[in-house]
Amino acid sequence: VDDFVVKDCVIRGWGGSAIDLVGCHTGEIVGCRFEGREGFSQASGVQIKGGSAQILVRDCDFLRAGERAINAGGSTGLEYFRPLDAAWEAEALNIVGNRFEGGETPVAVVSATQVRIFDNDITLPEKWVLRILQETNDPRFAPCQNGTYERNRVRFDERVRTFVNVGPGTLPETFRLQGNEWIELGRDGSVLPGPRRPIWPPK
Repeated sequence: VDDFVVKDCVIRGWGGSAIDLVGCHTGEIVGCRFEGREGFSQASGVQIKGGSAQILVRDCDFLRAGERAINAGGSTGLEYFRPLDAAWEAEALNIVGNRFEGGETPVAVVSATQVRIFDNDITLPEKWVLRILQETNDPRFAPCQNGTYERNRVRFDERVRTFVNVGPGTLPETFRLQGNEWIELGRDGSVLPGPRRPIWPPK
């Protein structure tokens, strides 16, 4: 699918991914609301994989939208890639102006490149702020690389022990984290002085 818009949709309770893009190009997901519910196996709100490129996710609400509210990349059978010779699960993605609440992590960048995550509002992720992973291990695929995480407002609490979960086979040193606002909350919801911050680039 090319040249598409998904706009102003509300999705509550689903299995797998609420919107699953496989080999999709030049598209927008705008102004949508994803609400996870108890009893449903939501893995992600939006998944973008299989050679997808030039995708914008903007001004959406992700409320407890699964383990990865946005899975920027993924793991796709080689016969399903479009184009078939794509070297990335996803590339050239912009994730901007969204609101995330709860869930294990707001965004996972997986076997992807040129993923920009900026101007988002993130509240109380349950485990990580960002994941950088490589889940497609065919030799033709380069390591996950070249991401930008900037100008995001992140409210987190003691459940976040590791800010960025970095998996093997990736190039985390090519990711830029800059200009983000880190706000640590106590158990009573009060703002703690001198919040912890991610150490970046990773050592």
